This record gives sequence, structure tokens and C-alpha cells, in this order.
Amino acid sequence: MRFYDRDKELKTLEGTHKVAFSKASQMTVVTGRRSIGKTKLTLKSCEPPPTIYLIIDEFQEKHNYVDYSGHVLEAYFRDKLSEEHALEQIGSWWEGKRGKGEDTDQHEIDIVAIYFKEKRVLLAEVKRQRKNFDAAKFEHKVQLIKTKLFAKYKIDTACLTLEDM
Repeated sequence: MRFYDRDKELKTLEGTHKVAFSKASQMTVVTGRRSIGKTKLTLKSCEPPPTIYLIIDEFQEKHNYVDYSGHVLEAYFRDKLSEEHALEQIGSWWEGKRGKGEDTDQHEIDIVAIYFKEKRVLLAEVKRQRKNFDAAKFEHKVQLIKTKLFAKYKIDTACLTLEDM
């Protein structure tokens, strides 16, 4: 594929890749009028290294970005915890809605890191912004999972955000 007059833009994106692949976290947003080649430019800049990219149109913007960025952030922290600590198991916990009565909410804990030898568990909620963290709701979920699975474990909790990267 031939590109015309896109050398400057490609060099800018290549610079972004170098920063991102040197263990820094980076997100690049390419915006502009429709039909000027944003998608082709982005795909061209992703050719050499393995790159994660997401193309969002205006309709999808609010919904997909929130979901996608949340999953990427959770994966980042899972990988970071796996590399930094001697974990025996790491994942997440989800329990769907049940029955009638007081507790009919679905419950999810983004990160469950288990240290079997130490009888310790880290339960973490991952949010892009700390202001979106509901401590009371999280504590309720912590008590549920503790009662069901980790009654004999020491429980550590955390809210991990972009600020913790």
C-alpha cells in the first residue's frame, strides 16, 4: 500500500510505539474528518511490532471504549502482579444474580490473586478513575467471597487505577 504525504504522521506513530514498548504505558488516539485515511494510517503504523488497536466509530465510542479499556487495564494489572509476586494463581471472580430477597445483584471482583503458601489473598477492583470506586459495594463483595472461598485466608484489598501504572 502506498502512502502519500504521511511520513510525518508515520514517524510520530513510530515514536509512540518506541515509548510504549519500552515498558511505559501509552495510548494514542488518532482523530480527524471521515475518509481521510485514519484507519489505513493506524494499521500501517502497527505493521512491524505486535500492537493492540481498537477502532471506534461515534456510535460505539461510549460503550466499546469503556469495556475495552477496562479489560486492558485488568489484564495489565494481572500481568504486573504475576511478574512481581510469587503467586500460585491469579484470575477474577464473578457470581451472577440469584433468587429473590436482599442480595439479587451480580458480584464481580476484577483480580483475585492467591498466595496458597502464605494463606493470603489479594482482592482488587480495577477502575480507570479512583472516583468511580465504590468502597462500600466492594467491601460487600469482599465479605461474600471471603465467606464462600477464603474464610481461613488473610485478605488484602486494593483499588488499582491508571494512577497505579
